[in-house]
Amino acid sequence: MKKTITKQGFIRFYTYLTVFTAGAVILMLEILGSRIMAPYYGNTIYVWSSLISVAMLALAAGYFLGGWIADRRPSYSVLYGVIFLASLFMLLIPVMSSQVLMAANKLGPRYGAFFGAAVLFTAPLLLLGVVSPFAVRLSLKNIEGAGMAAGSLYSVSTIGCFCGAILAGFYLIPVMGISKMIIMMAVFPALLSLAWFLINGKRKAAVALLIPFVFISAVNAANEMYLKKRDISVIFDTESMYSRVRVVDFASGYRGIFLDNAMQTAYNKREGRFDLGYIVKFEEAVELLPGAKTVLSIGLGAGAIDRILRRKGLDVDNVEIDEAVVTAAREYFGFDGNVIIGDGRHYARTTEKRYDMAFLDAFNGFSIPSHIITKEAFETIKISLNEGGILVVNVVGTGYTNRNGEDFTFDRLVSAVDATLREVFDNVIVRMTGHGVGNFVFCASDSAFPEDSRYKAVDYRSSPVVLTDDHNPAEFLKSITIEEWRDIEIRRSGDRFFM
Repeated sequence: MKKTITKQGFIRFYTYLTVFTAGAVILMLEILGSRIMAPYYGNTIYVWSSLISVAMLALAAGYFLGGWIADRRPSYSVLYGVIFLASLFMLLIPVMSSQVLMAANKLGPRYGAFFGAAVLFTAPLLLLGVVSPFAVRLSLKNIEGAGMAAGSLYSVSTIGCFCGAILAGFYLIPVMGISKMIIMMAVFPALLSLAWFLINGKRKAAVALLIPFVFISAVNAANEMYLKKRDISVIFDTESMYSRVRVVDFASGYRGIFLDNAMQTAYNKREGRFDLGYIVKFEEAVELLPGAKTVLSIGLGAGAIDRILRRKGLDVDNVEIDEAVVTAAREYFGFDGNVIIGDGRHYARTTEKRYDMAFLDAFNGFSIPSHIITKEAFETIKISLNEGGILVVNVVGTGYTNRNGEDFTFDRLVSAVDATLREVFDNVIVRMTGHGVGNFVFCASDSAFPEDSRYKAVDYRSSPVVLTDDHNPAEFLKSITIEEWRDIEIRRSGDRFFM
């Protein structure tokens, strides 16, 4: 009798451990999915909507399938076979992701993100969704205990979801990176399955399951070796709380810092200067306020803005939310300025210091944080400026001029940022770096600007949207530009930076 109770207790413990693990892996996979897709689509609302939609549909199908199979084949061997299959599909993600997301890129930022998420994550999430209803069916001894059995198992699964979300977001992604996390997420449930078969004397089944697992792991290793054979040198590579930060040396003598797959800064090592055109325009913007002494710079990058402004004798406070970016700037680009770690809008709201100028150049991969370009955000930054101070904003957009350089045509995001700035400041002017996708450098102030033919005023073709905290369609307005920008980076980099 004692042996029977011990065995039942072990089965119960193992079942709880299984549903806890499945719940944890489900949430970790959803969170990790955003990092896998970010190099192609950024951390946009389209990515998160796609991931959540795919996850909900896959889990719904998994719950139904789990109940259906469990009623026909109520066997622990079937359950752990399904879990092992989910592990195999997770191991395939690193092998497939680059090809799938490159192919999905042709569908654009919305449908491409959804298609990519569906192909990569539907199978493992559906199979993991099978676990909880299957475990409930196996745990039922009589109808009287059905409610307690279902409630306790789903409770443990949800606690697993909580732990997985906290572990992934707070600890594992910054420490382990994407590839190691996927391996860990695949290995742990696979080990649970193999252990079950071995404990129950089914060694042949365990060996049969292990063969494809080893094969896919070998393919993963070969894929990693292939990606390391490239004509560039990645000298810094880390997963931060916000993005994947890489510093890359090119054979041409340039060094770049990449957030996800978007290059933020190009540094000419031979000549010791930053070569992006908008940096020069930031430097020239100081001429609009000759008496400026203090500057707030939101968004550090490689420290280019800090360097050019301090060379002009200005006192610069840099605000950067990502500590990994600061580390890269200090170690590989010679940044030695003052930096405050935190959100730029929060700092502008809470600081008592006042500045003559503020420079806003905050990007997270291909995306500009939407909360920093609203009317309320510009009002907050304006409060941190001295009277007559100037706000300078960098926006990636699409624009064209006629042959005389007199007539500007802007995309909707550029027009929206201009209109939003005009809600806060009396005067707004802009320069652009060239035709097509490029940088637009806005200067906004309550004081009149001196005459300068290099700056233009935006002539709207239609009524622009004013961006607010309540209504902020920035990601929708910039979708076409981001797609073109992403295409440029993909053509330049190929598969060299992708998983």
